[in-house]
Amino acid sequence: YPSRQLISGLIGVGMLSAEGQVHKRQRRIATPAFSIQAMRALVPLVFSKGTELKEKWMSMIKEAGVKPGEGYLINVCSWASRATFDVMGTTGMHRGLPFEI
Repeated sequence: YPSRQLISGLIGVGMLSAEGQVHKRQRRIATPAFSIQAMRALVPLVFSKGTELKEKWMSMIKEAGVKPGEGYLINVCSWASRATFDVMGTTGMHRGLPFEI
């Protein structure tokens, strides 16, 4: 499959491109990190990052001197991606997931 070869060439053989026994092993190792209990434990972190994001946006609006009723453009997709990666990095580095480096 060309797409799998492209992904493997860019990021190596991992969860997105592994097949057969390699994929089975990776899935078995990763499964505990995605259990209901593990996901529930992340709720406070996700909410705190959401609050941080809201505060950042409010700060940006205030610094821009936007008055009530005026518009202000925020690239929500970009900021949501940043928050998502922040959550992923925090959980991966501090939660003792099976992906230790």
